Parts: sequence; C-alpha cells; structure tokens
Amino acid sequence: MSGEAAIAKRALEKALQETEGDRSKTTDAVLLAFLGEALTKLSASRSRADIESYISYQLDNVGEEDWVITRGC
Repeated sequence: MSGEAAIAKRALEKALQETEGDRSKTTDAVLLAFLGEALTKLSASRSRADIESYISYQLDNVGEEDWVITRGC
C-alpha cells in the first residue's frame, strides 16, 4: 500500500470510529461525505473525464488488495 493510501485509510477509519454509537450518523453518510470532499478537491486540478475514468477504473477493480496511486498528471 502506498503511503498516500495508508494516510487516507487511517483518516477514514478515524472518521468511522467517531460515528460509532452516534445514532444520528451513518456509515454511508460518512463515506459519501468523504467521497464528496475528495471529488471537490480533485476537481480543482483534474478534468471531469479524468476523475470519471479513475472512478470507473477503481470500481472495475473493487476487491483488489491495493489501489493504484498515480503521481503527476
């Protein structure tokens, strides 16, 4: 796992732990919030087509142990 993926995984796990026991928050809502924030940040530097391509690739490879992290444009 890349260093970047490990950082993201830790941040997500921390957020999910914070929602445990809080009946006003759901795992799905937290995950969608993370996705929304990531898409907002990515859209500042990547085209919609690029982001859609990356999402499509990731969905096609769900279940793979590690996601591929590409650096640069």
